[in-house]
Amino acid sequence: MTHPVTVLREIESVQRVLHILRSTEHNGFPVVEGFDPEKKDSETFGILKGFILRHQLLTLLKHKSFLLCDRQLTPDDFREYYPTYLQLKDIQINENELDLELDLRPYMNLAPYSLSENSNLPRIFRLFRGLGLRHIVIVDKRNNVIGIVTRIDVAKYRAHIGFKKIVVKELMVYG
Repeated sequence: MTHPVTVLREIESVQRVLHILRSTEHNGFPVVEGFDPEKKDSETFGILKGFILRHQLLTLLKHKSFLLCDRQLTPDDFREYYPTYLQLKDIQINENELDLELDLRPYMNLAPYSLSENSNLPRIFRLFRGLGLRHIVIVDKRNNVIGIVTRIDVAKYRAHIGFKKIVVKELMVYG
């Protein structure tokens, strides 16, 4: 599980979204309520409200779909760049737009896959394989985000299990 988690609030500043997109390569972000980005050493990261993908954020920025904007984006706007999605270098934001805000609520997945902090790795692995997931948000009993499991985490787990099986087989053969 990855901890700390990079999260976004339901209404987020353009400047913070750009900072996150520049400083991470994450493909998706939990959207939360009650998160203070100034608080650095928190165990939880706000109440899970949804999930938004990197390409959705880039599309919102490209179309300048800011909070007070009259136009709401359509599904066609998000499919416009598929299968090669926008890159951060394709986005032009001027100084005046950095203080504006994005409303992520109309665009985020309102029911992302999440699991309790007590879930075991074999169950998580089966979910990733069975559903073809890229992320699972880990929450505590109050639905506060405490971590995220990605395909990379599952691959490391799978490689570790495979390594253990090889070692056990070699011990049986040579032991």
